[in-house]
Amino acid sequence: LIANSIADFAVQAKGAFANPFNPANVGGAVWRRFTVTLDYPHRQMLLAKNALFDAPTDYDRSGVFLIDSKGAYTVIGVFPGSPAAADGLAKGDVLVGVNGTPVTTDSLAQLRTILAGSPGTVVHLQVRGASGAQRDVTLKLADYV
Repeated sequence: LIANSIADFAVQAKGAFANPFNPANVGGAVWRRFTVTLDYPHRQMLLAKNALFDAPTDYDRSGVFLIDSKGAYTVIGVFPGSPAAADGLAKGDVLVGVNGTPVTTDSLAQLRTILAGSPGTVVHLQVRGASGAQRDVTLKLADYV
């Protein structure tokens, strides 16, 4: 990967890398396994394995992509074939509670940790849909990729 400036690594608002579902986008779960050095004179990015390189992988097993929007966790995407898709979660749904606890007590990082639980783990979600109606969703976490 070659960059002309640090701005080349900024979050893009358009183009192929603006889509978080593009399989070419590398997320934090991969980056944290390396020490990254940007060598500007040679226009290179160098990756060196670090102590986390062989750490067990913890990744989302729900298939729901969430953002923190003004204290509410909003679904902005659902991966096809995932537990979230099978249970009817949809873009625009808002998580109200997780396992009987209001989501306001958990950070998004804590919620992502719950959704990265072992395959077979059951997570109970309270969800408010676009119509404003609330419903209960029971996700059984699974490796879906």
